[in-house]
Amino acid sequence: MQCWVRLFAVAFILVACVPLCVGAGEDEARQAVADAEISLRTAFKTVLNAEAAGANTSVVVERLTAAGDLLTEAETALTAGDFSLAFDKAETCMALTNSTRTDAEASWSAAETATSRWWIPVITSVLSSCVFLVILFLVWRSFRYRFDTKLLKSKPEVKD
Repeated sequence: MQCWVRLFAVAFILVACVPLCVGAGEDEARQAVADAEISLRTAFKTVLNAEAAGANTSVVVERLTAAGDLLTEAETALTAGDFSLAFDKAETCMALTNSTRTDAEASWSAAETATSRWWIPVITSVLSSCVFLVILFLVWRSFRYRFDTKLLKSKPEVKD
């Protein structure tokens, strides 16, 4: 009896583990590659919008290029029939494009905030210039008043 229980347990474990060892099927690999392509397009559009807003996107573009290379490798593996490798490359590509898109959205938001507040330094400069001119005028007026009163108090001398 114990022999049958052991045999049943071994068979159950083998049946449960076989799908994990086989890897991804053709349909799963094709779906993963399609999802990775959509994710890459979305990330590219986000990076393009961030760049248009004035954000520095050089690092993000490098990561986007690496994700594109991963997608190309996934499509090549899919064409060659290596569905497990295609699935893994597509999943890695999706993870990279999702983090790239998140970073690009943060850069985009920061760039829009910076460009929407361009008027703060301008107003500060104009106000500080006005304050400087007012102080300069008051100092000039004070010196002029002292000079005029000193000139009026002086007595003219006539030399022969």
